[in-house]
Amino acid sequence: MATKLDEKKPEPKAGEKATTFMPMAFWSQMVTTLDQKTESISKIYGYGKITMEFVVFNGKVKDIVFNDEVRIRPDWSKPPLSDS
Repeated sequence: MATKLDEKKPEPKAGEKATTFMPMAFWSQMVTTLDQKTESISKIYGYGKITMEFVVFNGKVKDIVFNDEVRIRPDWSKPPLSDS
């Protein structure tokens, strides 16, 4: 889907409310959720990936899907099935 990049909206000035498609409370909740997931993966596993998918249906946000993919890397001097 193409988007025209040359049509820029002016930046809101300090103290001025910005117009967004979704309310700021929605975006605050998304950032909070991503931050919590990042903290959880960082503290427990150390490696991972988080993806977020928006499903828009009939011009409205229908679903938001978060997917976590973590990698567990044991601290072995050599893997148990190695030949050496």
